[in-house]
Amino acid sequence: MAPPPPVPDRTETLAPEPPRAVLDDPERYEQVAEHARGGLGRVVRAVDKRLGRTVAVKELLKKNASNEARFMREAMITARLEHPGIVPVHEAGRSPNGDPYYVMKLVEGKTLKEQIAACDSLRERLALLPHVIAVADAVGYAHSEGVIHRDLKPSNIMVGAFGETIVVDWGLAHDRKRDLPELEDGAHESSSGSGPWSTVSGKVVGTPAYMSPEQARGEIVDERCDVYAIGCVLYELLCGTPPHADVTPQATLDRVLAGPPRPLIAIPRPPRSPRICVATRPASSSRRTPIPRGPCSARSSRSTAAWSRSRSRARSPSRPSASNRSAAWSPSATSRAASAAAPRTR
Repeated sequence: MAPPPPVPDRTETLAPEPPRAVLDDPERYEQVAEHARGGLGRVVRAVDKRLGRTVAVKELLKKNASNEARFMREAMITARLEHPGIVPVHEAGRSPNGDPYYVMKLVEGKTLKEQIAACDSLRERLALLPHVIAVADAVGYAHSEGVIHRDLKPSNIMVGAFGETIVVDWGLAHDRKRDLPELEDGAHESSSGSGPWSTVSGKVVGTPAYMSPEQARGEIVDERCDVYAIGCVLYELLCGTPPHADVTPQATLDRVLAGPPRPLIAIPRPPRSPRICVATRPASSSRRTPIPRGPCSARSSRSTAAWSRSRSRARSPSRPSASNRSAAWSPSATSRAASAAAPRTR
């Protein structure tokens, strides 16, 4: 029996100025409105007239060889990561004028950064903890595929209208399994619109406020830099502010290199340092707990259950005094709720 015909490689349509590039139907996607705009490109809400669905089309705005290389890397890396916590890519190619684009699922909602900023209390921020656990699931999958994000932060985490959690902006990612060129030296703005905090300068790649020390030093990094960044996201969820912050990116880098951030216990009315937060943020990468493979849904359930029990005690009508009401949300109770999500070493 004859072998099946080979599947055509569509990624060649992204190659710069291919001699025989296959151009897609320019009338297939009817643009409706601009959905988001970042430093490198924009996302346009569009209608796929062939399939009758609403999609997001990402286009490159700042057109030069370096930005185009990053845009193409982001499209190819994101396309091969198939996980509920990572936005699916439907198609990639070039428009008739040669500009690259790619089509993905339209994710509507707010960033985790916006969600944290909208919270007025620790209790409200703790309700966002399942989203951080979902990020660990998605990033753990990416690591199993040899992909390191290198720019995890709350503004790169989308919380959808139905509670879904999506990790976006893989433009700075490193793919260990594919022979993709690394980013060139120079400064790059984040394509998620987070301003000058995302940088590629020399060998330093990432966002200073969420960088691991080895990343800030420009060393070769591995999956543990993402583990550290998730710890920084959790720190911000607990405290409302990033662990390292200053007025300029360089000043923030200096803070990262100077030593650990301010302990949670030293912040006014903080929770005690949860075990998961401590486990992800040691300065030495060898001491960081890796993200375990497999779903974290069980840990998420334990965390949510612990939080719910604490909330029920805080709202119980049988409380005899105000002191008991405050005890129900004491730092130790908060620590137990967050620690329920901590990864178990085997």
